[in-house]
Amino acid sequence: MSIETEIKFSLPVDALRRVAHLSLVRNHAQAHGSRAHLINTYYDTPDRHLAAAGIALRIRRAGNRWIQTVKTVGTTCAGMHSRNEWEWDVPGHVLDLDLCDAEPEIAEAFSDPILRAVLQPLFTTDFWRTTWALVFPNDSHIELVTDHGEVSAAGRSTPICELELEIKEGSLPRLYEVAHALTEILPLRLEDTSKAARGYALLDPPVPPTSHKASPFELDREKTTEEAFQAIIQHCLEHLHVNSAVVIHGEDPEGVHQMRVATRRLRSCLGLFRPLIPRTASNGVNAEIRWLAGELGVARDWDVFIDETLSALTRHFPDHAALKTLTSAAEAVRIQAYQIAQVTVASPRYTRLLLGIGVWHTRRDWRDPMGQEQLQNLERPVEWFAANLLTRCHARVCKWGQNFPQLSAEGRHRLRILCKRLRYAGEFFIELYPDSGGRNYLRSVAGLQDILGSLNDAIVAQRLLTELGIAPEDPAAHLVLGWKAAMTEKDLTHFDTAWNTFCDQPHFWE
Repeated sequence: MSIETEIKFSLPVDALRRVAHLSLVRNHAQAHGSRAHLINTYYDTPDRHLAAAGIALRIRRAGNRWIQTVKTVGTTCAGMHSRNEWEWDVPGHVLDLDLCDAEPEIAEAFSDPILRAVLQPLFTTDFWRTTWALVFPNDSHIELVTDHGEVSAAGRSTPICELELEIKEGSLPRLYEVAHALTEILPLRLEDTSKAARGYALLDPPVPPTSHKASPFELDREKTTEEAFQAIIQHCLEHLHVNSAVVIHGEDPEGVHQMRVATRRLRSCLGLFRPLIPRTASNGVNAEIRWLAGELGVARDWDVFIDETLSALTRHFPDHAALKTLTSAAEAVRIQAYQIAQVTVASPRYTRLLLGIGVWHTRRDWRDPMGQEQLQNLERPVEWFAANLLTRCHARVCKWGQNFPQLSAEGRHRLRILCKRLRYAGEFFIELYPDSGGRNYLRSVAGLQDILGSLNDAIVAQRLLTELGIAPEDPAAHLVLGWKAAMTEKDLTHFDTAWNTFCDQPHFWE
């Protein structure tokens, strides 16, 4: 078994010819690019059993060689994919599944004789591959390949035009550095759909991509504080990018919402670790994340306004003419906002953002300006940092929340941000304190956050009405503002109960 670690891009056909002439290739390639014609046949059961298990099985013909390959689903971070891969030379175009029996990780997947009996070829990929072996200082070896051809299944086909970078020897930072450098000179876009997945897509009815909430974060208590920081950044990047296809597809508003949540979690992580990771060390990263959040935020504001406020009003006043006019105007602006979000996520800048964070995260650039004491703090156990951090975050929420009746709109917004940061901190570190009541604590914080979020939505609604050019005396504006005023009064009456629930929770980290 080997571990395949790569970053894959799609690119226009006319950009392929430029690759061989890049200074990066001329300066680091051991030889001229080698060219090979690869024909791959993928196998599965009629009910796609292997695909459901995250397994790809193929036989590749490369010249006079026949190679049987099994790949399993892996991990993704900032565009980099890592997966397990097994390869065997076979005498011809016939599967030899007995070869899998000697591999404990996949033996069970192929142990069922019924499965073996019904495996059949489903689709093929046929492409020309050009390969360059790039060698860098410190013995880093990266394989750069371009693939140009097509995937074919059931009489249909789709083109292949890809560039891949695979680390053969050396460090992950070098892989990110090379990928980032290429995005500066070629029109590259991260490609997360494998050739196998594209083959299956030709066979079955198209399924829109689905949005994903952040998965539970599991943190090993043996990690140092710096290792925990790196793990959190990676987890947030996975959450961010797994929803990018949903935004580009443009039909499910939850994709924009989840990407926005991921950007907030990333920025919260940078803020939470600021006692150890100086602001100056993360300014560039934070600025790019803030840009992305801003581009996505417009669409999210219109989603909340239309899908929550206007939809609720329409249910109560279905024949209100001014409300219908307002809704139509808001929908038109939302379409434009989604177009901006789609262009943003499909843009080279978004690709560079992910890869730039990958370079920063794996190279640990924050260490450069640090003194010895700061470096020693990074090496301290994460529990030391987590307990102090949660205590500080909790205290800040208490300081602002206990004076809630006197808070201005800006003060309530500040309290909302503090609650959000406390909740994210709790989610990042809760696994360090099993069976401690942490889930109840986080639910109480979420309760405060929901009320404060609703109060903030009322302010946003007023701004959006202004952006639409709706005058305060307009009947629809009266309806919206009256509704929001009633919701605000309701939220204010519920705050005391939510606050008392929060204050009654034990500090799970102590």
